[in-house]
This record gives sequence, structure tokens and C-alpha cells, in this order.
Amino acid sequence: MLNAPDAKILTAQAFTTGSATVVMSHRDRALVLTTAMLPALPAGHHYQVWLMGRDRPQSAGMLPDPHRGLTAPVVVTGVRPGDMVGVTVEPGNGTAAPTATPVLMLVLPA
Repeated sequence: MLNAPDAKILTAQAFTTGSATVVMSHRDRALVLTTAMLPALPAGHHYQVWLMGRDRPQSAGMLPDPHRGLTAPVVVTGVRPGDMVGVTVEPGNGTAAPTATPVLMLVLPA
């Protein structure tokens, strides 16, 4: 992703604590998301990544459990102009639609 000719690096602060970094490419219609220092979650809950655009939110997978405050990179494909990336706290292994207010939102450049 870093080698894409149109690669952009973005960062955002979570609404509580923590941050996210995204490297994205419109050419590849993809991004890589990493997070740092998001709060620990209660048992049975996980962070879920969403592409939020003109259509309904689309799950982009679950964040891996953090190690020393950092999550392993998550590759998200199918990015379209106008999309945003959101992260919510969801029960179990995730949900089909967000059930909580995002803890982090990142507007992607057009």
C-alpha cells in the first residue's frame, strides 16, 4: 500500500483515548488500518471496523486484540470515494450493522 503512487497516510484521534493510522490508495480501492492505545474492552466485546459511505455501513472486519496497546494491521478492500472508516465496540464476533456509536471515525479523502 505504501508503494501505491496515490498512497495517502491519515491519522485520527479516537473520541475517548487512542488513535488510528490509515494508509490508503484509491487506485487499489484499499486501505490498511492500525490503531494504538484504544481502551481495553470488557470480556465478550471487540472492536469492529466499518466502511461507512452513501450506502449502509459495511463491515470491514474485526480489529485483532491489541498487543502492548497496538493492533496488527487490518487490510480493508472495496473502498469507494466518499467512504469513511469507523470503529465500533460490538459484542461477540461482530454484528451485521453497527449497534453502537463509533469510538473513532476517519473521513477518507476523495
